[in-house]
Amino acid sequence: MIVQRATPPEMRGRVSSAFFVARDVLFLIGMGAAGLADYMDVRLLYLVSALMLTGAGAAILFMPDLGPSFADWKRTFSLLRGVEAAPRLG
Repeated sequence: MIVQRATPPEMRGRVSSAFFVARDVLFLIGMGAAGLADYMDVRLLYLVSALMLTGAGAAILFMPDLGPSFADWKRTFSLLRGVEAAPRLG
């Protein structure tokens, strides 16, 4: 969705193909990392991948036009403050 919104219509095919190539390359890197499990501790590999995923998520929060705006954060926190009044199960 972000790729489609931020890309001019005449460039969407090229941008989408670059996006898919990047996705497939990361898939291959993941398969190679799975092969590392024969030589390294699996828990260490999970820790490294979790740190990389957390870092990528944190980076997106601060990227212009990708992260949520201040108004979105304000709306989210105001909704969370009203959770006490929300109906509960049971």
